[in-house]
Amino acid sequence: FENFFYDIGECPVGLWLERKDNNLGYSKENCKWETPSRQNSNKRRRDNTSGRMGVYFDSYSGKWKAEIFVDKIRHSLGRFLDFNDACEAVEKAELELLGFSRKEGFI
Repeated sequence: FENFFYDIGECPVGLWLERKDNNLGYSKENCKWETPSRQNSNKRRRDNTSGRMGVYFDSYSGKWKAEIFVDKIRHSLGRFLDFNDACEAVEKAELELLGFSRKEGFI
């Protein structure tokens, strides 16, 4: 921990430690300081079987539902017949509202 702390430094006020890739460990190359809202959006969901965060199959309508959360506010992006259309809607909204896409990583 002491070596990691030396590499990453003190936590700036109002920021949290963020792993760029949740599949990798805590290292200087994989960590950065980020706002709580952006840090919170980069987490795994164990109940999402679609493979794309923010895209879920709605068995009631028989369509793919797309949504994202920003600062604890749900942004419903609609329902789509095609899975890829729902993924594109999520990616576009992430870029517009968050400034990055979880599919492509942070920009």
